[in-house]
Amino acid sequence: MLKGKLTDFNIISIFEMLNQQNKSGNLTIKSQNLGEISIFFLKGNIIDLSYKDINKSLGVFLVKKQIIQKQILKKITSRAKKEIKSITTILLENGYISEDLENLITEVYYDDAFREILNIKKGEFSFNPDNKNNNKNIFRIFYIEQILLEYVRQRDELKIIKKSIPIKDAKISKIDIIENDLTQDEYSLYELIKQEEDLDMLRTRILINHFDYINLLYSISQKGKIVVTKYINEDEKEKLLSTYIDEYDTSIINDKLNTLMLSISVSSFIIILLLLTLSSISKVKDSGKIIKVINVEKKVDKFFKKNYSNIINDNK
Repeated sequence: MLKGKLTDFNIISIFEMLNQQNKSGNLTIKSQNLGEISIFFLKGNIIDLSYKDINKSLGVFLVKKQIIQKQILKKITSRAKKEIKSITTILLENGYISEDLENLITEVYYDDAFREILNIKKGEFSFNPDNKNNNKNIFRIFYIEQILLEYVRQRDELKIIKKSIPIKDAKISKIDIIENDLTQDEYSLYELIKQEEDLDMLRTRILINHFDYINLLYSISQKGKIVVTKYINEDEKEKLLSTYIDEYDTSIINDKLNTLMLSISVSSFIIILLLLTLSSISKVKDSGKIIKVINVEKKVDKFFKKNYSNIINDNK
C-alpha cells in the first residue's frame, strides 16, 4: 500500500504515477473540503469514483438538477445495486432520460468532480492495489492523459478570465438587452438569469460544467448584458441566498411531514372503523387508499430541451 500527505505528493503527480505504472486498485483521498473520496483505477486509468459524503453522489446531483425525483432515486439506487448497473443506465433503459442527456450528465458530473479533486491541496491519500479487479464493475473509462490535459487547459483559461470577472463569491446583475448579439447558448443562459443572481446558485439550476458556465458568463459580460461583481460583505450574500430553496433538503422535511400525516390518517381510519362497527354498519365503502402510489412522468428529450435548451459542452 502507498500512502502519504498531499503536501508532499500532489494529486496530479499521483495520477501520473499510477497511469505510467499501469496500476489497478483503489485510491482514497481524505480532505477537509470534500471529505473522503474513492477513485478506482484499472490499468492506469480511472473507471469510477465515489464520495463518502452522500450529498456529493451522482444520485443527489440528479435530484438537485431536477432530472429525477427523490422517490425515484431510492428505487433506482436499489435496482442499481441488485442489477449491478449504473444509475444513469437504469434511467436510460426505463425512458427517464435520453442517450444524449445521459452523456451530458456523465460529462458534467465527472468533469466537475475531477476539477474539484485535482484542486485539493491538503489532505491524505492511500492507494490499495488490486490486480484482480473482481470487485468493481466497469461502466466507463476516464483516461488520465485526457483528464490532466483538460484540467491544465481549463485552469490556464480561468486564470485569464479571473482578471475580468470574479468566479467565486459573486453575484450577477442583469442588464436588459437592447441589441441581441448573443449566441444561442449565451442567450439561453441569459434568459435563465433573474434580475439579480448568485453566481453559484444559478448553476445549480442548469446542467453545465463549471468551466463552460464561467466561459459563457464571461462572454455575456464582455458583451455588456450582465455585470458580475464580488459581494460587498457576507450580509449581502446571505440576503440574496435566502431567496433560494434547496429542493433536495426540503424534500427531507416533506418526507417527515408525510410520515406524520400518514400516522394521523391511520389513527383517524381506526377511529372511524370503530364507530362504523358500533353503528352496525357491515360494509364500508373504500373511498381511497391511505398510501397513494406516485406515478412518475417519464422525462425524455422534451424535459432536456425545456430546461437546458442548447447549453451543452462542445469542448470535447
